[in-house]
Amino acid sequence: MSKNPHKGTSFDDYLREEGIYEETHEHMEKKYGHLMENNKRAKGVYYTNANPFYLTPFKKWLKTAPKSTILEPFAGANNIPQMFDTLYDGYQWQSYDIQPAHENVEQRDTIKDFPMGFDICITNPP
Repeated sequence: MSKNPHKGTSFDDYLREEGIYEETHEHMEKKYGHLMENNKRAKGVYYTNANPFYLTPFKKWLKTAPKSTILEPFAGANNIPQMFDTLYDGYQWQSYDIQPAHENVEQRDTIKDFPMGFDICITNPP
């Protein structure tokens, strides 16, 4: 088994290591930044609606990540797991939110009671 050089690093750290952090974030902001801004402010809800998981840096990072249950601690409508699952098979998710907006999201205040024991956490925090 080969050693994972990125174990314990965040996706942002991976992007920085690859030298493409700014480029990737600028691309996402230009392409998707306008989509939800007005609606988010009005409702105070910040769901992720554009799929970032097709980007090459994420695909490269995912190859190095352990294939285990992924934590989504601020899941809301569970958009992140659903977008991820459209591109990748074989992953399980554990989703929580203080106000679940999807049947697969368990109610839990993860700021006060953060779930432990997960190797991967993918989220868009509040």
